[in-house]
Amino acid sequence: LYGETTGSDITLYTQGDDVKQEQIYLPSNSISIYEVCITGLCTGGSSGIVGDYKTNRIMGSLLVENSGGITKTESLDTDLGNSGTTGNISLDVSTSNIFSVQCSASANVSVNWSAVVKLYINQTKVEI
Repeated sequence: LYGETTGSDITLYTQGDDVKQEQIYLPSNSISIYEVCITGLCTGGSSGIVGDYKTNRIMGSLLVENSGGITKTESLDTDLGNSGTTGNISLDVSTSNIFSVQCSASANVSVNWSAVVKLYINQTKVEI
């Protein structure tokens, strides 16, 4: 997933696909473990210092009901290193099987964000 913030919040999208954007679609009636490794690198802006960075690893679980509702449990959010001002990272779920990675920007700071999302999915035919 990839995106750039310049003083505004974004949802990261699949690299090279600006149509489907943030859609990580999870199957109904499933339980998943997620692992998100994300980096942010400051590229400038009137308040940004080139080279400031943020690196995080976030893990947890996602229970997806038959209706598409998702219960998210975040069990590990590790700051792997940071320097200066970049922004904040959050994970979001919707009621329509969608899981997304979002980045909030710091004012007047340009940041390139990149994330690798691993999903370990166990799906059943039984309705949850």
